Amino acid sequence: LVKVAEPNKWRMKHRIVWEEHHGKIPDGQNVIFLDGNKLNTEIENLALVTNSEHLEMNRARLRSEDPECTKSGILVARLSVATDRRKKQIRERGSENG
Repeated sequence: LVKVAEPNKWRMKHRIVWEEHHGKIPDGQNVIFLDGNKLNTEIENLALVTNSEHLEMNRARLRSEDPECTKSGILVARLSVATDRRKKQIRERGSENG
């Protein structure tokens, strides 16, 4: 945590670092550590994922201490979330027509 204002206003350092480089973090998104080390707040070790992607990464254990593997895990999670979203759309259309 980093103190950003008085009397006791604190923010997470990794979120501050991300915002310094990329701007405000949109609602529904999270900054994660590519190497799993929460003390490594270098911008190269941070990635932005949606809440759904974050959930899928945790559920499917798509994190690693190897940043490249975690980047691949993010892509797998994005594909899984998109696939689930598409399946839901198809089901909803089917129930409308059925």
